[in-house]
Amino acid sequence: MINELMKVADAMQALSRVSGRIPEVLQPLPKASTSAPCIRVWLTSDGQIDSLEKLSIEHTEQLKKFAPNKHSSLPGFNVTYICGIEKDDDKERELKKTLAGLKRNFTAARYALERACADKLDEGETLATFLAVVKQMDAAQFQESLDDQLANANLGWCPKPGKHISVFLDIKDYKNFPVAHTKTLERLNALLYEYDLTSTQGDLESFKDAYDGDAAGADVLFNDVSVPRLLGQIKIRSLNKDIPAQRRYHLVGSATFPVGKASRERTESALKWISALENEGTTFGVAGDSELLFAYPIELPLDSLPQLATLLGAQREDVLTEQKFNMLAKSVIDQLKGSGEKARNVNLEIFSLRKMDKARTKVVYYRNTTVSSLETASHTWEMGCENIPALDIRKWGEGKNDKRKSFIVSVEPRTIFPVKLHKVLNTIWRLQDGKPRSDLVKLFEPSVGLCLLLDTPEAAQTAYVMERYIAHAQTYFAELCRLKGGNEISALPDLDTYP
Repeated sequence: MINELMKVADAMQALSRVSGRIPEVLQPLPKASTSAPCIRVWLTSDGQIDSLEKLSIEHTEQLKKFAPNKHSSLPGFNVTYICGIEKDDDKERELKKTLAGLKRNFTAARYALERACADKLDEGETLATFLAVVKQMDAAQFQESLDDQLANANLGWCPKPGKHISVFLDIKDYKNFPVAHTKTLERLNALLYEYDLTSTQGDLESFKDAYDGDAAGADVLFNDVSVPRLLGQIKIRSLNKDIPAQRRYHLVGSATFPVGKASRERTESALKWISALENEGTTFGVAGDSELLFAYPIELPLDSLPQLATLLGAQREDVLTEQKFNMLAKSVIDQLKGSGEKARNVNLEIFSLRKMDKARTKVVYYRNTTVSSLETASHTWEMGCENIPALDIRKWGEGKNDKRKSFIVSVEPRTIFPVKLHKVLNTIWRLQDGKPRSDLVKLFEPSVGLCLLLDTPEAAQTAYVMERYIAHAQTYFAELCRLKGGNEISALPDLDTYP
């Protein structure tokens, strides 16, 4: 997985050099809702809580936080509402955990921000004032004051005892823009990115990791990365020490495949970007149960991203029903080709991640192709899907005035999106009480359609897929032929897919 993500990071870095865009270093806040809003905590110059404000969902979506590790962050973080916990043991345990977390935020996260910003902040600048205020804050005093104000504030929302609350620190003495403003956060992101660049260059004589970066921090565990939709928390790992083959040369874990802090941060940023919800349908989409497909050109466009993941079929059903493969293929390929012949040979990276269990996420499919090859493959795929014999069926009318009438309907071939092919292949039809009923098996993977689309044609593979499809669907088609031969009314299910 690390190799695939490093390629994403390279594409992001190349885009930033060309366009001047700065990759996102900050992380999004937890998703807000009416029942779980984000609370802005206004602070005075001496680190005391002045007032609380419930932020709108739209405002919260614009905010980011800096997390130097998975245990601390600023200016946003979660805090447990202690007030109202009935059992003393539970209250004491939660209070201890909350205070420990607050201390990490006010020390470790602040230290990391101060180190990154160093002498780059102007006197009186919002970020400089913010760091000075946080330096004065006491965890116990903050927790007690926050609980008191939450209990008495009229925010139109009541916190639940023992539950996490998303808070965002801000200062009353800000200059031009408060902390909870996109301008301030863009400034912070730029400083952090600049610091990352200078810190990753390092000493040329120092020990290098597997990606020619500084190997410092190679022994530390990777941070978990939260991915939307199906995968949840992703654990990125170097080669696992539990694999017997890793002990062959008396080197295990990071010693076998060292990945330093700088390379780790690049992989984490790459995974966050390529799986961001705003990129759904362009760089990623749902491929199957606990599986996401990722696709992108290694030369990222300066404007909008093409709907490459949607073209491959990694998208929700309600989105795909509104799209036609041939029209989408033309739109995506035209956008990828851009201007000039050179763009036709731009590489496309495609890979799938599947959540095997809570602790393991695995790359289950990888393919590298070009825009030109995808264009040729799309035309071939379209022609193959249209290559079915002429067929018409008789079915009942669906209109209000046509309920008792039947009509002859000519079947038109519909091009299926590649990733969705496995669902059709895995559907087995049987007769039950004289009627066809379908069951699902797990024989074909979501990648089977991609293999047929992108790989060099193999007669054996194509024959096997076709043989299984005919075997699974023969009951359905036998019933269809019987109805057609007898000129009977068709009440078969799934007529949108079969035939």
